[in-house]
Amino acid sequence: MTLNVETAGDESVQPLLLMHGIISSRRTWQWLVPTLAERFRVLLLEFRGHGRSGRAPGDYQPQRYVDDAIAVLEHAASGPALLMGHSLGGMTAAALPQQRPELVTATVLVDPVLGSMEPDNEELRTNALIEAFGALRVSLPELQAAGLTAEQVAEAMASMPSTSGGVMGDILLPESMLAIAGGFLQADASVLDPVLEATAKNAFDRSRAIPVPTLLVTADPSKPDAVTWTASSIWPIS
Repeated sequence: MTLNVETAGDESVQPLLLMHGIISSRRTWQWLVPTLAERFRVLLLEFRGHGRSGRAPGDYQPQRYVDDAIAVLEHAASGPALLMGHSLGGMTAAALPQQRPELVTATVLVDPVLGSMEPDNEELRTNALIEAFGALRVSLPELQAAGLTAEQVAEAMASMPSTSGGVMGDILLPESMLAIAGGFLQADASVLDPVLEATAKNAFDRSRAIPVPTLLVTADPSKPDAVTWTASSIWPIS
């Protein structure tokens, strides 16, 4: 598996690994890299099946993304790293120190998937993202085959309904839509299959603590696409 990792900052300072969400890419964090690079050696990972990293059809289980991040820390980090991840990247940032605590100093989890991914999780099955993922599973290959640019896709997205109500252009900055569009155009749509088919197996162990200092940043629980809506009940936060 070939993984795309972009770097920034002085190699002598503490490493910081940034991890994006599903069907996203390095573009999620690029706006923040110049600021972070003033203090950290930034490692900008694109998971398998995303961005410029290699494809692995049928092998997109959550543990594989944890394996990807571990490989990056082992081969590209100068020492224990701070982890920051969004959604899928947040789950990865939570699970990784449970498995390899010596590689991590602290974690920042942004709306991470901490709940059960099993079919009996009714809250996950009814989350607005699941319906959106189903539509994207069909439309992403069509978008990619059409040869559209990220700018063209972002322009079309601006008038599309948002899962939170209204249209996406009303709630997202143009730079954000461009980042999302770029991720769409570079993602293997089959990364969504384990989520849509309810075959994804948890990599994060909800019965265990995260053994490093952790900051949990939750989405607005009133929004239908928040994924940490039950975080306080499924995982003891201290």
